[in-house]
Amino acid sequence: TLPWQARLRRLHSGDYDAVVAASAGLHRRGMSASCDVKLLNPAEVMPAFGQGAVVLLCRESDDGVLPVLAEHDDEKARACLIWERDLLWRLRSLSPDAVAGGSAEIMPDGQVCLRCTVSLPAGRGSSSPTLASAERIGPREQVEAMSKDMVLELLPDASLAQLLARDQAGPESFRSRTALPAETEDEELDVEGEGGGSAGSDATALSPVLGASERLPVDE
Repeated sequence: TLPWQARLRRLHSGDYDAVVAASAGLHRRGMSASCDVKLLNPAEVMPAFGQGAVVLLCRESDDGVLPVLAEHDDEKARACLIWERDLLWRLRSLSPDAVAGGSAEIMPDGQVCLRCTVSLPAGRGSSSPTLASAERIGPREQVEAMSKDMVLELLPDASLAQLLARDQAGPESFRSRTALPAETEDEELDVEGEGGGSAGSDATALSPVLGASERLPVDE
């Protein structure tokens, strides 16, 4: 990956027609939205699950550190991250070459907006890639039901049949690990795995840990 300065130089020199970059990084360097810089609409260009979330970790026995970390816990951001990871877990029966992104957002009226987009490669009866999107809005207590309903809409028939045939127990393990203080067993600390999250357990489907919808606005 080229440094952001090199990418911008190649953009302005005409080598690239467009460049996609993190708005937070551009904002830190003094750039703002203009005729040449446009913010992508998350509803149109879906972020990765968990995108933008910052997670602070420490040992469970660090009694002096836990209270300090707890002071920085953002309840809304943590809730959005848990909902996004829950939705990602429910999509675990997708083929390895499929791509999925999504976000959870707590709206000003307290309602939760769940969005998800799934891209399936060409093949298996289709000559071109397939793109499917879904959105649900509802109260917090209905987020789990909304997530299940979205998966029924998004998964292709083969993946859905495989999912329904498997154990439907919720991913309680990662729900507890995302709360503060984290109650993590030693063998579960490496959630991404040595191979970048491609090992065989269900937990690896959560990597990379992508972010809550409480992201830093570009104007702050």
